[in-house]
Amino acid sequence: MNYYFDYNATTPIHHEIKVKIPEWLEEFGNPSSLHSYGRSTSRHIATSRRSILDSLGLDEYHLVFTASGSEANHLALSFLYHRKIQEKDSILISSIEHPCIEKQMDRLKSMGYKINRIPVSREGSVDLDYIKEHLDSSTILCSVMAANNETGVVQDVETISSLCAEEDVYFHCDTTQIPGKFSMDYSRIDADSYTFSAHKIYGLKGIGALAYRTKPEPMITGGLQENELRAGTENILGILGFEKAMNLVRDQTDKRLREMSKFQERIETEFKNLGIEIVGKGNRLSNTSCVLIPGRSNDETLSYFDKNGIALSKGAACHSGVWGPSPVLLSMGIPREKAETGVRISTGWFTTDEEVDALLEVTKNYLK
Repeated sequence: MNYYFDYNATTPIHHEIKVKIPEWLEEFGNPSSLHSYGRSTSRHIATSRRSILDSLGLDEYHLVFTASGSEANHLALSFLYHRKIQEKDSILISSIEHPCIEKQMDRLKSMGYKINRIPVSREGSVDLDYIKEHLDSSTILCSVMAANNETGVVQDVETISSLCAEEDVYFHCDTTQIPGKFSMDYSRIDADSYTFSAHKIYGLKGIGALAYRTKPEPMITGGLQENELRAGTENILGILGFEKAMNLVRDQTDKRLREMSKFQERIETEFKNLGIEIVGKGNRLSNTSCVLIPGRSNDETLSYFDKNGIALSKGAACHSGVWGPSPVLLSMGIPREKAETGVRISTGWFTTDEEVDALLEVTKNYLK
């Protein structure tokens, strides 16, 4: 038997979405066409767009569909590449942002922006005092992910958004890991834009979204699709699946959080008894446990567990092929030799007691 504990990387497609795919495939018209086939798909896209925003409680925002969460994060920052750098030349990002945010900083720095990386504590929380000290009239952007994909630590983005609003600073929040894993009231957060990804919430791959208040600069030009923000024929199948996935999140999150929290508590209690350290404290995603296994490299651990039918991860899937310890763990002040032992366990809506039993049994055998 094989057991999956890598839900933060991607999720299986929900069965309620699978059964709808044949029906959705009948909506094949080009949404830009004026005939009935095109008008039908265009209506479906408009309905899905509004439904997703309603499910999130983001009624006052606009939504643009993208091919991924990474693309949505690029689109959120696109305005930085299309302005003259004058008084506002400073950027604040957390030191544990997703690679698709972090890797943009080199280019922005070469353009003349000053990059300030917000430090994080040993528990994984960003330093709010640092943000207060560095937010001023020269700051153009602050970007802090709502929940880290490796540690599961949830940041106080409500406070951060308020601080940014006071200084008239654009605040972008990557919330890719939040839906279905944490109960977040978006009405209490004053972010300018949010990122989402369907395949993190049991939808299809190849579809993401950016919710925004101020229209960003387009990255792909040509046609008039997506309010002229992303040229190219829309992914109607992905969009319909995204809407259904977000509706499932809206309706099932409370129940699923209780289930995943029980698994998390059981796994972490057993791991602590085995001498395994749990990374991160405070508010965390109910499904995520980042652990340090003494004396075992993460590559060794992943290989052993994989051979025994258990799928784990050593962090962000976008970094999985990179040699060395996790930059997130290093940013938290964890010594390199300990960071090299770090692996991530992330459960999901379809995790069972049997799977957790298998995980714990393999772990005990591994440490014998």
